[in-house]
Amino acid sequence: MSTATIPDAPLATADSALTDWSAERHTAGVLIVDDDAGVRACLRACLEHSGIPVWAAASGREALDVCREHGDRISVALLDVQMPGLDGPQTLVRLREVRPGLCSFFMSSDPGRYTVDDLLRLGAQQVLAKPFSVVKLLGTLRRLMGRCRD
Repeated sequence: MSTATIPDAPLATADSALTDWSAERHTAGVLIVDDDAGVRACLRACLEHSGIPVWAAASGREALDVCREHGDRISVALLDVQMPGLDGPQTLVRLREVRPGLCSFFMSSDPGRYTVDDLLRLGAQQVLAKPFSVVKLLGTLRRLMGRCRD
């Protein structure tokens, strides 16, 4: 059984970030791609609480299916680097075949054979090291969603 831990920011800071963002209207959403169900659930809860539409996939192949069906409503893909089957970088390449220009960032506690530079060269706008705070996640998404609207 796996556990997901996103360290807490000071509660007032996290609540402020969530409150500030939940007042905004989000028409474009986020695709979370992570093979860890706990991480997906935790990220989904944080983002949905902020009013951001969320789709989640447990694998690269599932992410491709979700993107084919909902791609016009997805602004940013948040991908784990290390996953069985298609890993995060391979998934990003395939997602961009379905939806060119899709903004993305990677998250990982261990990028394996990839360096941060490798991941950025693939076109990711950011690489977040796990664990990360809710405030860091929301700040990164706010910047990307502002830049990545169609």
